[in-house]
Amino acid sequence: MAGQVIGRLAEHDRYDELCIHQPGALARWLESQASPFPEELRSRAQAHQEQVMKGFLEPVTPLLANVTVPATLIIGGHDPVTGPAQVAAFERLVPNGRVVRFPDAAHFVQLEEPEAYADLVTHAVTQARRWWRRWLGGPPRSLATGRRRGGSASG
Repeated sequence: MAGQVIGRLAEHDRYDELCIHQPGALARWLESQASPFPEELRSRAQAHQEQVMKGFLEPVTPLLANVTVPATLIIGGHDPVTGPAQVAAFERLVPNGRVVRFPDAAHFVQLEEPEAYADLVTHAVTQARRWWRRWLGGPPRSLATGRRRGGSASG
């Protein structure tokens, strides 16, 4: 059901206005969409969008109970996608979760409140690193090198 509604909204000629509340952020977004975009990047974005849309057809709320690490749900006060039921489920099912609301943003908080969003994500990453160190003895191994930061690979 949610996937059908979102699919219908995406086809709406004012979809961007539904997901972006602040006029200045909407203008920046529309300007970026009108600017030349290399075909390679456009095709990658299209492939990503197709993957994301597949996920909208299946509910993810039941998966929240599997989240065991600290997590932050970032939502805008005018978000047409993340509603009260999803927020309540997150609060109920994620034991180390917190909800951060941006009252003057819609769904794309990162476009409307970029500095506050960046501060929040930076803080979350810093906290995650502390969590890894405390509970697991260090940050996860790098996928690229198999080494911990500042150390050598060990098996």
